[in-house]
Amino acid sequence: AFFAANDLTALGVIKALKTLNLSVPRDVSVVGYDNTILAELTDPPLTTINQQMRKMGYLATKLLIQRIKAERSPGKRLVCDTQLVLRKTTAAINT
Repeated sequence: AFFAANDLTALGVIKALKTLNLSVPRDVSVVGYDNTILAELTDPPLTTINQQMRKMGYLATKLLIQRIKAERSPGKRLVCDTQLVLRKTTAAINT
């Protein structure tokens, strides 16, 4: 299985696997990251991880404004939930 850093890289992996005569997902599963529009439109549709970009932008802006207002504010770690979007590039392991 391949877990790519982003959807575009995952599509490149799928293309390379096809040149090796490997079938996705029969032979190899592929997962992307970002849930771009390309993930839906590719054949087969790409399984990917969806991240909440608007929420991340909102929280980053809010944090930046807080840090601007308080000169010595400590660093802060924020974690945003992600969601697995199951499509057609993943399958159960054959045993």
